Amino acid sequence: MTRTGILLLAGLAAHAQSISIGVKAGSPVNDPAAYSYLYMLSTFAQGRWTGGPTVELHLPLRLSLEADALYRSHRATSTWLGFFGSESATPHVYSSNRNTKSWDFPLLLKHRLMNGPMRPFVSAGYALSRESTSSMWLSTCLGVAEGCFLPDAKLALHYDEWVRHRRGPVAAAGIDFKTRRVVISPEVRLTRLNHPNTNQVTVMVGFTFKP
Repeated sequence: MTRTGILLLAGLAAHAQSISIGVKAGSPVNDPAAYSYLYMLSTFAQGRWTGGPTVELHLPLRLSLEADALYRSHRATSTWLGFFGSESATPHVYSSNRNTKSWDFPLLLKHRLMNGPMRPFVSAGYALSRESTSSMWLSTCLGVAEGCFLPDAKLALHYDEWVRHRRGPVAAAGIDFKTRRVVISPEVRLTRLNHPNTNQVTVMVGFTFKP
């Protein structure tokens, strides 16, 4: 971000009107299965929900800054045929099961298009994501034991865990329904994360309260 942009945000924050806190919850509407570890015989199951706390800093000119912490999960299973060895390759059947739990941290600049009890809005920003994955895979040797991936082992079970950090732009559109004590905000959000590149479309509803 440029120095001018930082100064502009600092000036807006200095004239902020209030802070709202609340929660967001929703459900992904597509399965972003463009993961490099998926094979031909694969299934991908996106978690049915996502949600977490939200904080919104209200600024002049119908602008606000929104920060969320959203949990989500997905699961992938794969089965494929591989060969071990160079001269007399031995066929193996591999199967894997991967479970990923993620926390997304989007920061968005929101603009409400009008005042009143019903306020359409658009927002855009950037998200950081932390994914924790556990993987278990089984190899079944179809040849003689001497030629197996692990000698004298027809079956081999492996388990692994790792953490991956991803990032990418976020855009959303929705409507604020303002009541006396709470603002209800349904929206559609598009998040594009890298490593690998995936596009996640999510339908969400926010409930925010002024302290």
